[in-house]
Formats: sequence, structure tokens, C-alpha cells
Amino acid sequence: CGGGNPINAWKYLERATGLAQEEYWPYQGGLLPEEACQEQSCTKPCDRDLENMVQYEHIIGPYATITGALWATPLCQPGSPCGQQNLEMLRRVLVELGPVAVAVNSNAWYDYNGGVLTAKGCEGSSWNDLDHAAQLTGYNTSSDLPYWIVRNQWSTSWGEHGYIYLEYGKNTCGIANMASLPLMEGMPDIQGLGDRISVLQEEASSYTRPPSFERHYKQAIGELPADSGERH
Repeated sequence: CGGGNPINAWKYLERATGLAQEEYWPYQGGLLPEEACQEQSCTKPCDRDLENMVQYEHIIGPYATITGALWATPLCQPGSPCGQQNLEMLRRVLVELGPVAVAVNSNAWYDYNGGVLTAKGCEGSSWNDLDHAAQLTGYNTSSDLPYWIVRNQWSTSWGEHGYIYLEYGKNTCGIANMASLPLMEGMPDIQGLGDRISVLQEEASSYTRPPSFERHYKQAIGELPADSGERH
């Protein structure tokens, strides 16, 4: 929290040691306990050194080498309303390849207490509405109102024990606009998904970030002051 986006994370992991199994190296939230604090300095820094995965592999288990990244769905064009995103492809990638990093419109998330947030209630799903990153981990189509299961990073006291349910079958909150995942060495054959999944652009200059992502990134590195009252 405090800026950045998943694409830069994948690029970092290509240069770093890799990814450990969550069972051995659980996710650690990055927000400090002081809920009223919204400044960049309030984000707790990561206290883990990825290089330790090599030294302690016998304890934390094998780790994955990251060789690149994939779009889970074709990237929505910057400035587009993103009304034709391939939701079935997103579902298949999630099932066959694992959790997906997603960019979303989080404007309606601040008041979320549980249940399914509908596409209408999300207040926008276009490219320019994106302002937050989260992780798509599953879906439930047996519910009266089917939903995507998304893990947020605002602690387990928020939403559904740290998760949010977004209406399934629609591009709710722009969930399919900018969905990506790491390409791991030894990953199962993805030929079944065809060539519709494209490798991420190598150069940041060839990719235009939404204005909100650009703003949050600059806030993270101290080039812009943090917005008062924002939570990301």
C-alpha cells in the first residue's frame, strides 16, 4: 500500500530470488495498527529478505523461480470503458494457473462490511476508475448471487475477514481490466488457453498506467504528498 502496481512487482520478482509457498511464508499485511494514519510513512515495511529462501529452503520448502508474467485477460486499452473484457478467460486462468493480481476501482470498498458488492454498487469499471490492487483467489457460482473472491490488504478486520466478494459474470469494479500473474519456471502447460494470453511488455514506457496508479506510485516514492483520508 502507498503506491506501485503488480506489473512492477513481477519485474522485481524476476530479479529477486523467487516466491516461497504461502504455507511456509504466510502473507503479512502491510498496514500499521493506527487506523487513523493514512500517510505513506504509516505503511509497515516488509521485514522479510527474499534471499533467505535459499538459506532456509530446508525449513520453508521449495521456492518458485519467476521468469516473467502473463496477462490473465487481454489488457483493457487505456482510457477505454472496458466493456468487453473476457471474463471466461479470467476464470480459466484462475482455475488452471492460480491466483491473479487485479487492478480495481476501490471507491465503494471503504464502506464494505460483507456480502456481495454488485457491479452497479462499485461505481465504475473503466480503465480510468482503477485506483487499487488486490488478489483474485476464487469464485462461488452456487450462491444466489454468484461472486468473485478477492483478497484485500486492509487487515482481517475489514470486509469478509480481509476479503471482498464482487458480483460474478460482470467486470465488477474493473476486475478484468488489468489482471496478471507471474510466469513460474515449471508452470503447467498453458497451451490449452491458446495464444490469447500475451507476455507482459518488458518496458514500462510501452505501457500506460491509469492516472490514479501513476499518482499513487509517485506518492510511494515521495514525489507527491499523500492524499488526505485515502486508504489503499
